[in-house]
Amino acid sequence: MINDNTKKILFLIAPSISKQQLIETGNRAERIEFIPPYGPLSIITYVKNRTKLAFEFKILDLKLLCYEMMQAGRSEEELTNYVSKYIKDFNPDFIGISALFSICYAHIPWIENAIIQSESKSVCILGGALATGSYEEILENFPRIQIICYAEGEIPSLALFEAEEPLRAYKTNPAIVTRESLRSGIKPIPQYLEQLDTTLPFDLSYIDFEKYQGILYNEKTPKPKAAQIDIITSRGCPFNCVFCSCHLMYGKKIRFFSVEKICDELQNYFNLGIRTVRFYDENFFFDKKRAIMILEKIISFNDDTLKIEFPNGMMTARIDEEMACLLKRVGLVKANLAVESGSSYVLKHIIDKPIDNMVISRAVKALKNYGIDVVIYIVTGFPGETDIHRAETLKYIKTLNPDWVQVTVATPFKGSRLYEICERNNYLSGYDIATISMKKCLIKTPEYLPSHIEEQAYLMNLDFNFISNSNLMHGNYEKALTYFKDVLNKFPKHAFAHFSTHLCYEKLGQEDLAAMHFGIFDSIINEDDFWKEYACKFNLPLQ
Repeated sequence: MINDNTKKILFLIAPSISKQQLIETGNRAERIEFIPPYGPLSIITYVKNRTKLAFEFKILDLKLLCYEMMQAGRSEEELTNYVSKYIKDFNPDFIGISALFSICYAHIPWIENAIIQSESKSVCILGGALATGSYEEILENFPRIQIICYAEGEIPSLALFEAEEPLRAYKTNPAIVTRESLRSGIKPIPQYLEQLDTTLPFDLSYIDFEKYQGILYNEKTPKPKAAQIDIITSRGCPFNCVFCSCHLMYGKKIRFFSVEKICDELQNYFNLGIRTVRFYDENFFFDKKRAIMILEKIISFNDDTLKIEFPNGMMTARIDEEMACLLKRVGLVKANLAVESGSSYVLKHIIDKPIDNMVISRAVKALKNYGIDVVIYIVTGFPGETDIHRAETLKYIKTLNPDWVQVTVATPFKGSRLYEICERNNYLSGYDIATISMKKCLIKTPEYLPSHIEEQAYLMNLDFNFISNSNLMHGNYEKALTYFKDVLNKFPKHAFAHFSTHLCYEKLGQEDLAAMHFGIFDSIINEDDFWKEYACKFNLPLQ
């Protein structure tokens, strides 16, 4: 029931993707993920469960809106006008901007312009990881944003929505940051939610659920009806990895949703036609018994069409024969392992990751014993890491025979120890919060230039995945082809993917296809100096 005392709250979901990527059509260099806005949905459930006041909530997902309008050829001005009119028509008391990642920063200017253009008198709040790591910079550069919600949003949001004077709510809730609180020298303190179950179940009526299609790479990708969903079953991480800043948002203590609540939520998703669940926890496997209970519950649904994924990377130390067997039964096809480095020195003394090569090898062997593909995540370019360490990583990871290796560059996100180290030693180079990418090196040390790190990371990628591809080397040509074809679907002019595809077809006796892909490879390297240079570095045949 909406009455005169009802407060209106509008959540705007800032796009977590660059403008250029939204505008481009066809094959894309980066994936686009359409994931329901769990942060606002969680806040809505929590507030409704805790308040006696009347609220009306709306969610406008600007990532979806941007994608749809850009694909239709609409201009940024039209986009801004649309959002401005939406705000004006709804006339909210609060506007909460959800900014999950650093890339969201590039979108804040036009979102702010839309709010100003609407002439809204609403209290404007920014929350999410971006806000938590860069609250001072945001309040300094964006005058229409009045409040930062520091770390988790449920408790401070309730305090703000119920407050008679929201701009003074920082006096009673330390997770609320304003210009006045900063002038007073007050440092924000997170308000972590202990009872996570109070945020479930999510009310999906606030979003157009069928538009959230998971990962897309181009506009021609088939769009099933919400075939996959993401879920987080815990918050927090006790570890101290140098590159990670998640402790700012969620703290060091791991807090869990109850198994019962998670299983109920999974059942709801399966009833809606979801067939793939992606667990986005930082530490899903931390409590091994709990993880087994959730996985066994999914098995009990007795539906062979159900699949699971762990996009963030799995906790390698918990993967043994028992767990690998269970993961196979529950429908895991590909295991992403957050290994980070193959150098014991880098793992222990630079990254500070509690893992060693023996544990890594055990996990990979167990997964492969059950026919689960293994993708290994590697990060390189840390201060103190040398080319010798990178050579160690290259040598060791090859012994694991992974199906694929994802190599990224160490990125100094604000709030991480890596950022503090770089700032303290004046290592930051070309740092721009709006254009941060895990492919672009922003660290310049006395030993290595950023260009050298980017080059080494790319050479490792080409070596791992094409020149020394495990499936290609061991005669698993059909499996190797699935990965090479996936690359070519996204990057049709990837010379090394064509060359490796040519080798597979040659070994399979399909000479026509082998000749076709070699011809494309040869054409690319003769027309593109970039690819010709790398072909020469790996001594690939040139005609």
